[in-house]
Amino acid sequence: DCAEIRIVLGAVASAPLRAYEAEKMLVGERLTTERIAAAAQLAAKLAKPMDNTDMTLGFRKKMVTRFVEEALKEALEN
Repeated sequence: DCAEIRIVLGAVASAPLRAYEAEKMLVGERLTTERIAAAAQLAAKLAKPMDNTDMTLGFRKKMVTRFVEEALKEALEN
C-alpha cells in the first residue's frame, strides 16, 4: 500500500501545482495500473498551460497525464 506520496506539476502553470486530490486517491491504497491512470487524469485537470511554446495547450495537458502516469509507475517499480 502507498503510505505517502507527493504529486507536483511543473511547467503547466505560472507556478508549481500540488495535486492534493490525486495524492489522496493513492494514499493507503495498492497502486494498480488503473488507480495510477485515474490519479494521473485527476492531476492533469489542474494543469493550466500557458500559451508560451510551440506546442498546443491540448497537447501539453495530455502530456501531463502521461508524465504523471510514467512517474508513478517508475516509483512503484523502485
